[in-house]
Amino acid sequence: MAFFFLGFFLLTLTSKRNKSNNPKFFKDTIEEKGTILKIIGSVLIIGAFVLLGIFEGFGTGMFLGVIFLMTIASLVVLLNPLKLIGYKGMLLVFICLWILELTL
Repeated sequence: MAFFFLGFFLLTLTSKRNKSNNPKFFKDTIEEKGTILKIIGSVLIIGAFVLLGIFEGFGTGMFLGVIFLMTIASLVVLLNPLKLIGYKGMLLVFICLWILELTL
């Protein structure tokens, strides 16, 4: 789940439609390395699907991957523009998801 989260969040940051007020160092990094961040985000999402396919089986892994991606995408799209959660909050969510993945 953490790979889906990080991959989707990177793709959201590099989107041209993203009008969020990110800190200056984020804007500079996104402008300079936008293509690399898009590739990294795509690789993370594809890698998450592959790992779920390996560990859960192909059908179940793909189904779980779609559910995870829809849930995480909905949360990021809903909470990020409302400024209810910033990049520090997103980092906290990522760390919590990472800990959940490692313990379960």
